[in-house]
Amino acid sequence: LLNKVVSRHFTCSLRIRISDKIKRLPVSYVDQTPVGDILSRMTDDVSTIGNYIHQIVDILMTGFLNIAAICIMMLSEDWRLALLVISLTPVSIWLSTYISSKSEKHFHAMFTEGGNLNAHVEEAFTNFATTKAYNLESYTEKKHAAINGRRIHAEANANFTRSVVRPIITFSNAVAYIAICLIGGW
Repeated sequence: LLNKVVSRHFTCSLRIRISDKIKRLPVSYVDQTPVGDILSRMTDDVSTIGNYIHQIVDILMTGFLNIAAICIMMLSEDWRLALLVISLTPVSIWLSTYISSKSEKHFHAMFTEGGNLNAHVEEAFTNFATTKAYNLESYTEKKHAAINGRRIHAEANANFTRSVVRPIITFSNAVAYIAICLIGGW
């Protein structure tokens, strides 16, 4: 419930602020910026930010509750095991932060190319008559294919680095679990 309230409140207020900002934009900016780029920022980018806020709050709440419950249970059993768990937790956090920092450039490229693709499609759709009149269909198709290819490449790299995080965290947690079992058994 908290998560939905936080993410919805954030995205709603962000959309209101963007709408107010668009109303105050100078005409020269609107003339120079493709319509699709403005619409993409208003819809897709805000939805993506809202989804990430939702995921971040969910992960933080779940992780905090898990760590708190584990620490309480471990402290009630043996304080040495509790210290071991508490000392091994930052390793998982460091690993996920390190991998996330490596994937950031790929996600940035993916979202940039997504905005470029939306802008191109929006411009091609709204200027269809002009494109047809000047026989620019093949140019528009080639430009679309080039932007789409760059976006696919960036998305593949971003998804690969994102998909590597969970197995690495699972492995580090398994190593921590083995260490806890060995020390607990000893």
